[in-house]
Amino acid sequence: MTRNGIHDSCGCHLLKGKPDQSENLKLLSSIPNQQIYRCCRCHAFLSYTEDRSSWEVMTQGNLEEEIKSLYNPSALQTSAI
Repeated sequence: MTRNGIHDSCGCHLLKGKPDQSENLKLLSSIPNQQIYRCCRCHAFLSYTEDRSSWEVMTQGNLEEEIKSLYNPSALQTSAI
């Protein structure tokens, strides 16, 4: 991992300035001064703040799978035994 926790193997760690439509980002939410994106390659959630022209990693791509595994009924039953 490199800057702000973004993976080296993904191009999203090189993001600078306003997002381009050609980048592999999916817009999830837009509020005044901020947009939330998901990287289509490493699946990290990213925040872009317009007034600072800066990017921030909100969560890593594998966090979703970790949360799902925590609440998977079979995993809960196994840990209870």
